[in-house]
Amino acid sequence: MPTPPRQPLVFRAVRDALLRAALLLNCLPLGSLILATPRVLAEPVDAAGYAERCSQHNGAQDWKAAVADCSEAIRRDPTLVDAWLDRCWARVGVGDADKGIADCREGLRLDPGNSRGFIIQGYVKSEGLQDYRGALADFNKASALNPDVVPYHEMGNARIGLKDYKGAIDDFTRALATSLNTRPRF
Repeated sequence: MPTPPRQPLVFRAVRDALLRAALLLNCLPLGSLILATPRVLAEPVDAAGYAERCSQHNGAQDWKAAVADCSEAIRRDPTLVDAWLDRCWARVGVGDADKGIADCREGLRLDPGNSRGFIIQGYVKSEGLQDYRGALADFNKASALNPDVVPYHEMGNARIGLKDYKGAIDDFTRALATSLNTRPRF
């Protein structure tokens, strides 16, 4: 994956403290949207099986295997939106953000109301292409489609790329506040 831009030391300390607090409160950033069970299917028999195994490979950060399984799922059934989106995610992992964006666009063409698709596409634009304004636009579309899923953490990272440190701190603070209000009750 590409290395994010360097941030001022004070900002990194604040961001890291907020992230540590979020992790302690059992709140995960974007990766939690695509993590699957740790069990990897041995032999998929259909497109849905390959798509599921692709998602599991993504969760294990086995990007090459994820691309291969998503590609097979898409070959068998090109209408599987999750396979397109998961392959988009995996392509960033192998360093091919341009092809990842093409996969996200196809997934969103098939399902234009998919908020997860806009979040993943925004992540790819931010982390893979350093298109921070485009990423913020995608995160805002995701939020408009599903107000319960506001990707404040990812928005904060995009704002860092724009050197909008106050806006990034505001987004990270909202991410933490949101996680405090929605964390599981035991």
